[in-house]
Amino acid sequence: MKRLILALALATAALPGAALAAKPPVYTAPFSQVAAGGYDVVAYFTVGRPVKGDAKFATEWKGVR
Repeated sequence: MKRLILALALATAALPGAALAAKPPVYTAPFSQVAAGGYDVVAYFTVGRPVKGDAKFATEWKGVR
């Protein structure tokens, strides 16, 4: 009986780790593979407002543009 309780406790303890490991490495909106939505992510801090980016300065990392 003690072994059964120990086995159940260990199995239950492993569940949250598996759920957290399933997170995508880069956040995107649902059904999208664009991380910043076409906006210049640096200009927001230098200009102080959102600025549309230029497509010629795009990159892809881990399947996200």
